[in-house]
Amino acid sequence: MATASRCVCVDQDEAVVGEMDLESPAFTSGVPGLPVLHGDAQEMRTWKEAEDAGKKVGFELVNSIDLAVSSSVCGPWYNRLWLVLKTVWINCTIVNTLHFLGLMPHGMKPVHDMLVYVAKSLVRGGETGIFTPMHMLVFRKPAGKNVPRSPSAKGGL
Repeated sequence: MATASRCVCVDQDEAVVGEMDLESPAFTSGVPGLPVLHGDAQEMRTWKEAEDAGKKVGFELVNSIDLAVSSSVCGPWYNRLWLVLKTVWINCTIVNTLHFLGLMPHGMKPVHDMLVYVAKSLVRGGETGIFTPMHMLVFRKPAGKNVPRSPSAKGGL
């Protein structure tokens, strides 16, 4: 007995939880480092927009789950990052000292400062419920249906 093969597409990525309002002070001041992480907050999408995009091109949504909050054992996803930020002053002292003494490669201090800034923003985004780092979408290509390829996928791998 032959079975029809089906393509399953899984994506796990960062997403904005709920509706994103770029004019809202709760979003823009609550998570200021997310545009730094992604280059532009305009490019961030809500998980609902990602679901709708998959359905629009013909995929069937099998599952949509926020893996960052699905475990009742581990607690909030940002707790580990928050614990690291409690001791970041030690790291900052070392980086600032090495930078002052000229013992650090050029450009390392600004990168360090940016990473600390983004980490603080991620924690704030998790605490306020604006951002999730691990929303998983599972789509299935319906049997016998051609799904249009994106322009970036034309070249193949």
